[in-house]
Amino acid sequence: MPTNPIYRKKEKNKLLNKKYKKTEAAIMGMVASQGRFLMLTAKKTDVEFQGQQINQARMVLANQSAAVNNTILSMPVLTKAEYTEDGVLDVEAYEAAKAVYDQAMNEYNLELAPIQLKDKNLELTLKCLDTEQQAIQTEMDAVGKVIDKNIETSFKTFG
Repeated sequence: MPTNPIYRKKEKNKLLNKKYKKTEAAIMGMVASQGRFLMLTAKKTDVEFQGQQINQARMVLANQSAAVNNTILSMPVLTKAEYTEDGVLDVEAYEAAKAVYDQAMNEYNLELAPIQLKDKNLELTLKCLDTEQQAIQTEMDAVGKVIDKNIETSFKTFG
């Protein structure tokens, strides 16, 4: 290694420039990482809000389903046998009551089927949002580690 003071000064300046460029790159990386982290936080908040809206819609469907269920509860109970006043089994009355009951159950099922279908679709959408939220959280954790590493590297440079 030459002992020329001018050469040493140039070498020292080269080292300082390299160190400065690394620090500058680390700071720019930190800024980009922080921007990414903020974007992911906003996206996660948006996904959480969508999930709340879906849960609210499911609550409305549950109330509609309860109203339909209340109509079925107000129906008279179908007994196994219908008897006349003199105690004789009335098969015709039973068959008529069964027909009314079957018609009411068909109407009940027709009213309830679309509500259940909408709820199932909302549940699937909610599961997709949960998966998306987990992916965002995983990426946020990774970006947080990068930010921590950049901070550590930057402080080692200045320290």
